[in-house]
Amino acid sequence: MVQSHPVDTSYNAALMDRAVQALADSGSHVDAYRLAQGETPPAQVVSTANRLVLVYPTWAAGMPAQMLHWLHTVLDQPELLANTTRLDAITTHGSSRFVNWAQGPWGKRYLRTPVLKRCSPSARLYWHPLYKVDRLAPESLTRHLNKLEARLAASG
Repeated sequence: MVQSHPVDTSYNAALMDRAVQALADSGSHVDAYRLAQGETPPAQVVSTANRLVLVYPTWAAGMPAQMLHWLHTVLDQPELLANTTRLDAITTHGSSRFVNWAQGPWGKRYLRTPVLKRCSPSARLYWHPLYKVDRLAPESLTRHLNKLEARLAASG
């Protein structure tokens, strides 16, 4: 699991923490890295992972620079993703689903095109977005965390 957000107490950090817990509770081994804290997954960890989970906010219709830089580094070594059969993207948007669609879901398209094509031929992308994150009540944010946890736990 790779996360990119500069604030340790952000909702994005809560998303990562909940995702790690859900996968660990379902019996999966999880290596988690926070790019903003200078943690970068070693090539050996990436190359042996069958699942890659990316947690990031969508800013200005794109990924944070740290996440994009790390992905470019991985894409420069195509063999690193050869064992990956599942790619999960957990992201937040300030805009609505409609605005995101109208602008073009760049992050989803980027993950589906160059990244997923470097993964195992059977690999699939699972998109876990939260729209209007800045305008949601705390109860809605908690409900989203619970739904995400349930989806990830069920996928083990």
